Amino acid sequence: MVVIAAATSTASATKSITVAVMPKFVGVSFYTQTDNGAKCAASKMSGVKVDVTGPSSLSIPKQISFFNDLITKQVNGIDFAASDAKALQPLAAHAIAKGIKVVNFDSGITPQGKVPLFATNNSNWGKNAADRLARYLGSAGGSIGLLHFSPGSQTDIERTGGFIKELKKYPSIKIVATGVDNVSAVTALSLVSNMLTAHSDIKAIYTPDEEGTVGAAQAVQHANKVGSVAVFGWDAGPDTIAVLKQGLVNSLVVQNPFRMGYDSLIATVKAIRTGKYGASEDTGAVIVTKANLGSPKVQAVVNPSCKTYRP
Repeated sequence: MVVIAAATSTASATKSITVAVMPKFVGVSFYTQTDNGAKCAASKMSGVKVDVTGPSSLSIPKQISFFNDLITKQVNGIDFAASDAKALQPLAAHAIAKGIKVVNFDSGITPQGKVPLFATNNSNWGKNAADRLARYLGSAGGSIGLLHFSPGSQTDIERTGGFIKELKKYPSIKIVATGVDNVSAVTALSLVSNMLTAHSDIKAIYTPDEEGTVGAAQAVQHANKVGSVAVFGWDAGPDTIAVLKQGLVNSLVVQNPFRMGYDSLIATVKAIRTGKYGASEDTGAVIVTKANLGSPKVQAVVNPSCKTYRP
């Protein structure tokens, strides 16, 4: 975990700086939390301005355009989640060559190089989801569906890759249908509805993104298969929590986006003011079910605030 005291001490002795915080796209609850974490960290340091920017929908070309604008503006630092690991790497390298410090949160670049990444260990949690799904199905196994959300992004590659790799331990479980929801609950609803129609024997759906989870849960409900088809999802926005409470979702892998934003912002400031990059960080996750939703440990991740957050 990043230690804020060092950054605060350094910041108070140097000139003001501007850090651009750029999620894959703005306006969704997950990235609102990363933004809030970054703003919280900045509020505890002197002379640090946070400028949240980015496209309004998932679009690699649009994020590239925003990134180029930030390089032109010569901000001091860029703290961003890459919508495509390979496509954004050359821009990150170009920014660094221009003297701009670059840090990743949530989703990194390929190769990562010296740029630190503040994110969930997505591969491990994908494996975790596979194990939980296997325990749910039992020795009989069965047919399942799987959604991708952003092919090419590091997070999608790792969450689905870890899940698929772990499923090899359970030969009785077969992925019979896949789709790409493009981070859209409406698209996920349509995809999963079609899956359930084409494969009446599907017993579970793996949805490694927030919008996909919501759409899949709605599809199961519309198909009158609540209780017979389980959804294993990700993230804890208002909509995913709502379908969890309704019993439409078995469980969620809930990341810590507030911590991602908080720690990565401090790391960016340190890099700017010391000239040195720190290490990457696993920001952790918790498994959330309807039963444990009210626990203090879960609530600290689901409903963080700058007043109560402790790094």
